[in-house]
Amino acid sequence: LQRWLIDDLAGLSALLLAAFLGVVVLILALWVEHDALQHAWRRRTSDVLGGKPVAEPPPTGRLLRRLPDPLEWIARPILRSAAGRQLAADWADAGLGEKASLPIALLLLTGLAGWLIGSRIAGPLFALALALSLPLLPRAWIRARAEAARRRFGEQLPQVLDALAAGVAAGLSFQQAVSYAADELPAPAAEAMRTLARRMALGFP
Repeated sequence: LQRWLIDDLAGLSALLLAAFLGVVVLILALWVEHDALQHAWRRRTSDVLGGKPVAEPPPTGRLLRRLPDPLEWIARPILRSAAGRQLAADWADAGLGEKASLPIALLLLTGLAGWLIGSRIAGPLFALALALSLPLLPRAWIRARAEAARRRFGEQLPQVLDALAAGVAAGLSFQQAVSYAADELPAPAAEAMRTLARRMALGFP
């Protein structure tokens, strides 16, 4: 019985070792395939963008980019609400970035700062009042900046249409006319045209 148990354990350990090695080989094969696809897509993107080289991020940057963002996970329920979507749209239109969790983090930090300042000055009631009212200042700044950018874009809309019409009349395709308009227009219309041209070149719908 003892010999049978030893033989059985030896066979089980060999099976586990083989399974472990198989999993390691599979992970390595998937990693090599993923890396090859990444290089292929980078070359394809460089060709689509007119031969401009696409910089490869360093290994630490790639690792950090693959890690889940806890801030995005926390902000997801807020961004599903109408107020959260409006805040994210104002943040993007204000030219402050596309990461929608950043304005929420800014408001939370401002509220925390208000709580700490209020509790040091006059106690919990004043701290609560400051924590609720102080985030209104960065929110108003974000909204004002977004509205100013939208107003400037609205004022530049006739120039955008003129530049697109001039490019098409000169024999350019619509995508080339968008790139031409991006070079001819001031901000923020120029940045909007560059984004549109880049997305059209990459095949976005």
